[in-house]
Amino acid sequence: MDFLQSILDNTSIPAITAFILGILTAISPCPLATNITAIGFIGKDIENHHRIFINGLLYTLGRIITYTILGFILIPILREGASMFSVQKAVSKYGEMLIAPLLIVIGIYMLDIIKLNLPKINFSGNNLKRKTKGSWGALFLGILFSLAFCPTSGIFYFGMLMPMSAAETGASVYSASKLAREELPDLDVSLRGAVSIARRVQDPLAELVKIEPKAIGVGQYQHDVNQKELTATLGTVVESCVNHVGVELNTASPALLSYVAGISGTVAKNIIAYRDDNGAFTSRKELLKVARLGPAAFTQCAGFLRIAQAKNPLDNTSVHPESYTLAEQILAELGFDLKHCNDIAVQEAAAKADASAIAVKLNAGLPTVTDILEALARPGRDPREDAPAPLTRKKVAKLSDLEIGSVVKGTVQNVVDFGVFVDIGLKTSGLIHRSELSNSRFHHPLDVISVGDVIEPVIISIDEQRNRIGLSLKQAKKTTV
Repeated sequence: MDFLQSILDNTSIPAITAFILGILTAISPCPLATNITAIGFIGKDIENHHRIFINGLLYTLGRIITYTILGFILIPILREGASMFSVQKAVSKYGEMLIAPLLIVIGIYMLDIIKLNLPKINFSGNNLKRKTKGSWGALFLGILFSLAFCPTSGIFYFGMLMPMSAAETGASVYSASKLAREELPDLDVSLRGAVSIARRVQDPLAELVKIEPKAIGVGQYQHDVNQKELTATLGTVVESCVNHVGVELNTASPALLSYVAGISGTVAKNIIAYRDDNGAFTSRKELLKVARLGPAAFTQCAGFLRIAQAKNPLDNTSVHPESYTLAEQILAELGFDLKHCNDIAVQEAAAKADASAIAVKLNAGLPTVTDILEALARPGRDPREDAPAPLTRKKVAKLSDLEIGSVVKGTVQNVVDFGVFVDIGLKTSGLIHRSELSNSRFHHPLDVISVGDVIEPVIISIDEQRNRIGLSLKQAKKTTV
């Protein structure tokens, strides 16, 4: 396994990467166990060794067909920037409803309950009466096991083949920091930076909070302003982002917890120490057992902390513990109780509910009722799910891969007086000069565009010697029209 992993890490040939990933997927415990079971089932009570071999090949062909179809479906979706984890989550949630009917039909056919006039697959050897031992049975068994046991591994396989761009800004600062040395003491500085960039794909916010905001790059004049005020303002912005998104209490790092309202750096370390000694938190109230986290701090931080596997489902929402009683009353008004909080029926009812009428009936504040209904409609919601998906590279790895006139998709990285820098998935950011931003008059580029916007400019110049890419949003609009 280590040998294959080393080949995977060092190769840059896509075909070899795909082949090694296929082997690693095939020999993982679940697929390996099902393959051994299937081959044993196919080969039992069959005297003709040639038939066993052919049926084994047909079983393999069934798996190949399944994952090929899966690839044709998933690769275009992933190319458009859809999150691999979002696709996997959707399959886990709805896959059984979609796949179950197909599996039932295949199972009934293999049990010889229904008859299908399929063309015969002729090989040397005795004709077999049972479909489970026949050629079509072996083929369908491959399809059956692929769908029934490991479609998730197929999704991760195709997802891993799609390179995803991640900003490296600030990675060198993190890799040389004290926190990085504590987290990754056995790794070289360059490897720490690589780990940081990879973690940003999984959870950008949780990783970026480990870097001082000024090191990420916040504008053209960041060194010309009062540094104390800049640090305080940026800290407030980061704290606002963390609290808006929410923090998973059982996986958060001290760096992330320290940005939650009411939690200092010392208290954050105490939370981690308590979690290490006592295991995962099962309730928000358990926070009161943490050293130096009193009732006042609990009141401030509780609503921003989430516990996915909590005993009380409201602990995985933005509803504050002080409003739990009101939340249960609202559930009762919708015709449900707390045990059904995560049911789809509750989510649909909460989304359609009249917040004003419920607020009047329960004598509660309208903003509070509205927030609770939103939390019930989307339990465990991450506001970042509504943001544009991360960008994936489309066969572009260096400047020479680009062509003038091509429309590229990128994220606005920085806005300055003379234009806009856009991350298009390469190490070199593209520049849209202010003259190429809009046909309308504007005072500053910020009047037209903002940091974080996902745009599709056209390439108007490439200078490989000076490592520069010229982009235009104005000409892109003409091209689109």
